[in-house]
Amino acid sequence: METSPKPIRRILFFNSVPDIMGRFCHTLPERDQTLAIRNQYSLDALIVLLCLARKGEMLEDDPQHHLPSACAFDILPRVLYTHWPLRYRWEHLFACLDRIYWQRVYLDGSCYMYPIKKMRAHLMMLDADPAAKLPQKSGKRLRVICDDPLRLAEERILRAISVT
Repeated sequence: METSPKPIRRILFFNSVPDIMGRFCHTLPERDQTLAIRNQYSLDALIVLLCLARKGEMLEDDPQHHLPSACAFDILPRVLYTHWPLRYRWEHLFACLDRIYWQRVYLDGSCYMYPIKKMRAHLMMLDADPAAKLPQKSGKRLRVICDDPLRLAEERILRAISVT
């Protein structure tokens, strides 16, 4: 994630460059940050979303696994459409992603369906019209990510409620 392109790092990290010690400040992304990464519709965004889903799985945090997984499903057709080497035998890639990310039963017993026939239909829609609007399982992004991380931190502090 730390080597992802700068637009994605600006969404993920407090600062898009490492600190003086060469480290990034990792935090769990909020919903709007995850959707902002999804909206990049790139191979790099897909990779970061899969990394975030894996991180959520390792932390045993179901929401931190589910949203990035759903976002990865949403952008996969566009990634396959724009990266022809991945599209060659894409069903095998889909089967691998499905087994690892999408066939999960969460702690509350819920599970979500990510059918391959839907992926085929989305690819056909993109073949017919590259600008086609595809349905999204992960929902819509309702607010814009602030480019100024300090202002964003100040707004969060102002929203915090004091317990003293």
